[in-house]
Amino acid sequence: MQRSAQAVTRREFLGATAAGLAAGRVAQPSTASEDKPGDLLIVDCHAHIYGEDERKYPTIEKPYRPPEGKGTAAHLRQEMQACGVRSVTAIQTSTFYRWDQTARRLWFSRPA
Repeated sequence: MQRSAQAVTRREFLGATAAGLAAGRVAQPSTASEDKPGDLLIVDCHAHIYGEDERKYPTIEKPYRPPEGKGTAAHLRQEMQACGVRSVTAIQTSTFYRWDQTARRLWFSRPA
């Protein structure tokens, strides 16, 4: 298949767009006093969460376990707030649950 002179691949388009956005951000100098919290959209696009209730969300045999108190939905929310992260894409953890996606409900359950 032959491309026309004006055709651009998806990868070329995304690369050029990212470079343009980065150049625009660099070209506009600012000081810390000018920046407001929330000006920059930060998204964690691959956040693993682990459940604390292994009866409700059973694990695989010999799962990888994060350090105590780390990796829970509550811990992730604390880290998001501390680092200014607005959104996450919660990913099931194959080294803990294998292919069982039910634990992703942890993210949507809010503490009472």
